[in-house]
Amino acid sequence: MLGSKPKLVIDKKLLEYAKQRGKKLVVRDVVKLYVADDVEPELFDEVVEEVRNVLVLRTPRRLKHVVELKCRNVVSIKPSEVVFEALEAPIEAAS
Repeated sequence: MLGSKPKLVIDKKLLEYAKQRGKKLVVRDVVKLYVADDVEPELFDEVVEEVRNVLVLRTPRRLKHVVELKCRNVVSIKPSEVVFEALEAPIEAAS
């Protein structure tokens, strides 16, 4: 599980890291969640199990339909075409 943070970025590197380890991501209790432009819809759908209790979620328009299906208790989903840099260190996904 990822969460309890003021800000979190989900990028391709993080999703591939979790996928290689056979993990599903559950994101909870985040103020601002960003989905990076380098994320493919199929990868997001395969790896992210749930997004819950998020105040603002920004995602590229082309991912919005896939992201919305994973959301519970998300106050605002806004389009974003911003490309985020990859996280410096991979985050180990909880099983």
